[in-house]
Amino acid sequence: MSIRINLKLGGIKSSHTLGECVKKGIVSFIAIFIALVLCNNQAYFVNDGDFSPIPNFTHGNSNNSWLVSAGGYSSFEMISHMDIDSNGNVFVVGQIFSNEDPIQEVFFGENVIQTAAMYLTVIAKLNSHGVWQWSKVIHEYYDGGNDFTITSLKSGTLGQIFFAGSYDGYNTTIAGQEISKNEDSKNGYVGKLNPDGSLDWIKTISSNLADSQLQGSYECGDRWNLCGDTVTDISVNQNDEIFVTGDFCGDSSESYQCHLTLDQRTVSTIDDSDIFVAQLSNNGQWDWLEKAGSPGEDEGGTIHISDLGEIIISGLIDEDESYAIFGGLNLTLSNNNEDDMSIISKISSSGQWELAKSLSYHHWEVPKVMFNSNNEIIVIADLEYPTTFSSFALDAGDFIAKFSNQGNVIWAKEIPNVERDYSSLAIDDSNNIFLSGGVHK
Repeated sequence: MSIRINLKLGGIKSSHTLGECVKKGIVSFIAIFIALVLCNNQAYFVNDGDFSPIPNFTHGNSNNSWLVSAGGYSSFEMISHMDIDSNGNVFVVGQIFSNEDPIQEVFFGENVIQTAAMYLTVIAKLNSHGVWQWSKVIHEYYDGGNDFTITSLKSGTLGQIFFAGSYDGYNTTIAGQEISKNEDSKNGYVGKLNPDGSLDWIKTISSNLADSQLQGSYECGDRWNLCGDTVTDISVNQNDEIFVTGDFCGDSSESYQCHLTLDQRTVSTIDDSDIFVAQLSNNGQWDWLEKAGSPGEDEGGTIHISDLGEIIISGLIDEDESYAIFGGLNLTLSNNNEDDMSIISKISSSGQWELAKSLSYHHWEVPKVMFNSNNEIIVIADLEYPTTFSSFALDAGDFIAKFSNQGNVIWAKEIPNVERDYSSLAIDDSNNIFLSGGVHK
């Protein structure tokens, strides 16, 4: 089998990347090709709504091309996330799993990780010449299912690395730091690594029930998983401040009031999960916290901050709800009681909601969103049914659209025969849009 990796190149400003083609057996698991897309996958770039295939790459010698590998002897090894900084350093998240015996050893060049774990999550760094610099164990799991995830990886301007996701269980260790808690519900986290791979800080996102009847042995996830939280994505601005989105108070209900407190800032819900957006300073202090959502079960999606400081997020609103509140904005929704409604929303760098817009019915796929250099909004999403955006009629399936900063449709175009589950989105300095995803045959 082959491994597909999508790499953000010099002129491309930002990306959300996933390497999902898994190489099984006793083989190396990491392979990085400059701008090469493998594993039955076609990459495209888009300019003003016109698709063009990326040209084939030659095999000639190039100072900008290299291939490296890493791995061990496990049955499941893959890359789940990757990012590149302004100096060409590449950061990857490696996932290693052995279904019978402990992993024992994993090699990243001359860096060797020795572990008795069955599941291993690693962040590693390559320099611009493809030489492994370091590898950092983020999480080890020794038995049973692994409930630790990394959902987002971003590099900063000074060589720092930011990562985020969720974990389950009473106590866990993330990047060498023990995280203690008294209940079994899912929590979110954001972490920062220094340029040498050492841990700077970890911040957790953990909601709590306020109903006194549920304290003690009934608190949150001790008996029921009533306050599940996760970080679904992060974005980093030019000052290395971190903008975080996700959802909180999962599986709560109208019987219990649920709170999320980050430092001295609190948001609450008396229903199921809501979406949150927050800002972290570079030293790990929460600057502001806002929430949005409906009375039902809402999910956080992706987030991106523009060069001008505006933030765009995506998410899903519960299938049974007819409205969602974004600060002072009330978004009216049409519901069919079968499919969630995907949305995008814009928020200022100080946490003020400025725009909320519904996109399409879909049961579980959240849109991917980014700003281009003109502060226009680029969206990849999925349509459960044929839909018309302004004057653009689209069939069911994946589509890409460009919206003005005020949320008006500039163009919208179908992406035929593409499976978007593991797609990537990036924009270069000329505002060309680069896409990838599995192709249906």
